[in-house]
Amino acid sequence: MNKIKQIIKLYQQKETKRKFSDREIAEKVGVSRQYVNKIIREYLGVVELTKKRR
Repeated sequence: MNKIKQIIKLYQQKETKRKFSDREIAEKVGVSRQYVNKIIREYLGVVELTKKRR
């Protein structure tokens, strides 16, 4: 539960301060990007994915 809360907190911080990509959130919390996206989808609906690096 702790990791889930952490992920959501970091993701919601997006609107206020600094934008975290799913990749950065995954690194901070120590889980996979797929997991981060799954959690955000479950709790908040829509996901803004990382933009592809060119």
